[in-house]
Amino acid sequence: MKNLLTNKKSLLILFVLIFLVVVWILLKPGRQEVAPTPSTPAVNSWGSLLPGASVFEDVNEQLGEPVKQKDDMYEYTSRNPNINNEVLFENKVAVLIKRITVIEDNIQAKVLFSQYGSDYTTLYSDRSTGGDNLYVYLSKGLAFIGNPIDNSVLEIWYFKPVSAIEEFISKYAPGFTTDFSDIHTF
Repeated sequence: MKNLLTNKKSLLILFVLIFLVVVWILLKPGRQEVAPTPSTPAVNSWGSLLPGASVFEDVNEQLGEPVKQKDDMYEYTSRNPNINNEVLFENKVAVLIKRITVIEDNIQAKVLFSQYGSDYTTLYSDRSTGGDNLYVYLSKGLAFIGNPIDNSVLEIWYFKPVSAIEEFISKYAPGFTTDFSDIHTF
């Protein structure tokens, strides 16, 4: 009987020791779980389309067959019945994607400014007299035509990043200028 009590005491002591070790390991200071960082899509991507990487077939898979073509600029149906999305290709690789937005997209200029910051260049065109300017984030490969006063966004442009605004204008926005006084209205 004495032997049985000794065995029960030994087992109880062993379980208590194991419990204390487990608690000590779990509560030990300095132990921190590192959460994996979520992978974020590139700023200048629209869905799976990434300028500089997506090829003609990728664009057609996401946007459907082009409805119009002029040189290397292809037009694709948008949700706006009057204006098409446009994709500029160089050697069958998309380098500029112009996405036409609609009210139902609920994309607001103030949200884009807040999300991407103040490191943008404002470009002007004949649309600027109505308040719609092109805001270009060169290093992010993103631009949008919008109006900060009424908070609207008419188009979002995703492009293969370039290093200088002059290069951007030359390649992607020939009808725009950095100087408002250069625009001609009639």
